[in-house]
Amino acid sequence: IDSVPVSHYTIDGAAFLAAAQASADPNVQAFAASITSASDADLYVSAEGYPVAYRGTFEGAFAPLAFEGALTVEIAITGVNGDAPVELPGACDNPIAL
Repeated sequence: IDSVPVSHYTIDGAAFLAAAQASADPNVQAFAASITSASDADLYVSAEGYPVAYRGTFEGAFAPLAFEGALTVEIAITGVNGDAPVELPGACDNPIAL
């Protein structure tokens, strides 16, 4: 990915959801309770062991986001230890507190 050699792993969606439901962390349990399914996800890890990219989809209702439906999470790490400011869109007037 972007000329970085990576290993590709598939995260089993059903196993991920089962592990989240069995978690001792109440925030993870709350998330898992609201999710009806999780698709298999793709995880790419560099030769040094750092995550480079992730893509997965969850379905269900998640109250803190006032969301119901399919939510795809896609993350691409393009740099580490840099100074990258994060600006939320104007629609994010109420940050999520888990």
